[in-house]
Amino acid sequence: MPFIYRQIQDAIFRTIDKPSFSGALPPLSNNAWLKIVDSTRSKDENERLEFLGDALMYATLGRELYKRIPDGDPSIYTETRAALHSNATFSRLAEKLDILGVSRNVLDALTRRTFGEGSSAPLKTRSEIKATGDLFETVIGAYYLEHGFERLCEWVAELYAPLITTAQKAYLEHKPAKKRRLNLTGLRQAEVGSLPKKSRFHPSPIRRGPSKPYAPLSGSVNSRLSAAARSPLNYNPETAYSKSETRVHRLDGAW
Repeated sequence: MPFIYRQIQDAIFRTIDKPSFSGALPPLSNNAWLKIVDSTRSKDENERLEFLGDALMYATLGRELYKRIPDGDPSIYTETRAALHSNATFSRLAEKLDILGVSRNVLDALTRRTFGEGSSAPLKTRSEIKATGDLFETVIGAYYLEHGFERLCEWVAELYAPLITTAQKAYLEHKPAKKRRLNLTGLRQAEVGSLPKKSRFHPSPIRRGPSKPYAPLSGSVNSRLSAAARSPLNYNPETAYSKSETRVHRLDGAW
């Protein structure tokens, strides 16, 4: 688990655990709650709602982060949403939030699943945390079907406002430092100004000897030179060849 993710997640947990943090789960009809907790109901239907709720929370949190952090970059959006959208956060919220307008049977069934109204279980296993998080997403999906997307966004905005503030602060405190950009000479930008102007990014010119005229002579190259001399790896700049494979020598007579 990345270091910065752990820091953001821990900061969110501390905020949720504060006595001042309060809220309620989305207000569903009692009929919707009964369907969710009904053990005889098809498991596939709850999994469909879970999938829907997961996608909706991902979208609404992205929208809310974009609104509340107008000068943010993709990194802060990605890191904070990952922690805000985790099963661990959903599970902690589900344990803390109140459940409104439900029958005693529904409340008892949810309490047995450590869901709602202070039913926290600090020693939950990873699978138990996931089960509670999945149930939270199921509730979100059911709420969307009953009340629509905008009502869901309003609920998320109100509940998550302090959590987004906490996540943003934790990210800014623990974000990795950016590496300084290097220029072509391998010097830091801050050091460039201390260099003499003539030495800034101006490579030394390639020194070339004086050009010397060449003239072709007749004769087969293959009959005069060894195979090693003809190899491109043994190319001698003092020797050249014409397209007609005639031997070339310098006008001063040197081979």
